[in-house]
Amino acid sequence: MAFRLGKRLNKKSLWVRIIAWSLVILWLCMIWYFSAQPGSQSKKLSDHYEYKAQKLAKSLNAGSWVKALIKFTRKFAHIIEYIILSLLLLFAYYASGYRYPRMVIRIVITCLLCAAIDEIHQFFVPGRTSMLTDVFLDTAAALAIQIPI
Repeated sequence: MAFRLGKRLNKKSLWVRIIAWSLVILWLCMIWYFSAQPGSQSKKLSDHYEYKAQKLAKSLNAGSWVKALIKFTRKFAHIIEYIILSLLLLFAYYASGYRYPRMVIRIVITCLLCAAIDEIHQFFVPGRTSMLTDVFLDTAAALAIQIPI
């Protein structure tokens, strides 16, 4: 798999791999947790942040552009989630011995699969919808952060 023949597996590199993949799993659990929230609970959380943003915009006297930004709050959360996942996967795959360009291909495929599974999961959560565009957005975010690296 990721272990190369001829290289000795020392304890330090093993622990780095365990930590790296544990971070990936923890982040996926966090994504799954937010996806499992019913629509009403998810809306309540979004409304809370929208209220904070409106309050900030009012104090800064910048209401018009902030209102447009608020519309994209949920999509922005998707982007941030999958940028972080992509960076954690970069660390995990690198620690496992993968290098460019194969590593980036694996990262994007992993993010695509995780996003697809997440959207299928949301389909079964009351009050939530499953959208193919979210899968593409999540995958694009994961790929976009890999390009400058």
